[in-house]
Amino acid sequence: MNGLIALVIVLSLSAVARADVIVSSGYYDLSPAASGGGPPLPNPWFGSANTTFSGSATDLADAVASDPDISALLFQNTGATDVTLSALSLSIGLNVLLRAGDSSVTLVPGQNYIFAVGDGSDTGLSGQTISATLNGTGHSFADATTSLAPDGVLYGNNPQLGGGDETQPWTQDADLLHSGTSAVPEPSSYVFLVAAFLGLVGGIRMRRFLS
Repeated sequence: MNGLIALVIVLSLSAVARADVIVSSGYYDLSPAASGGGPPLPNPWFGSANTTFSGSATDLADAVASDPDISALLFQNTGATDVTLSALSLSIGLNVLLRAGDSSVTLVPGQNYIFAVGDGSDTGLSGQTISATLNGTGHSFADATTSLAPDGVLYGNNPQLGGGDETQPWTQDADLLHSGTSAVPEPSSYVFLVAAFLGLVGGIRMRRFLS
């Protein structure tokens, strides 16, 4: 009996837990004071709560300046289990993890991870394909575009469309590892699990009664 109860609990937990990683691109060019109230800033950013900011020594110094001029990638684990990010690169040939001095990063649920990639407009980060390896599986997806960043958020906005401030708020590129069951099961899932458990208990009692 105890073994069956334990089995049901294990099956329930395995159905609940999953990983879900959302990847976004952003560009922080000018602070509100410097731009006179330009485009929305990427938030969270360096120094925000529950946020890990990674990049080169130059990125870290520029991140708090009045003119950071930094493009970056944001990884958010909205699932229930840790995820290992073991590779991250751009099609221009930039190894993003190596730039920050990391070989791999554990993405903890509820934590924001920002990976700076420098001045995207000056380094020509237009039309980039982003490649990331999560839990040993490779994923490739395009840098997001907007009306003010038709060549990609990492490249910054088009001065002819949006003026001199290249700032772009976080814009989602991809939602990865979300093919499993929901981290918060639907009510119907609970009903099914309870019904299965009661069925097991009822079957055991019936066999005991008949014997």
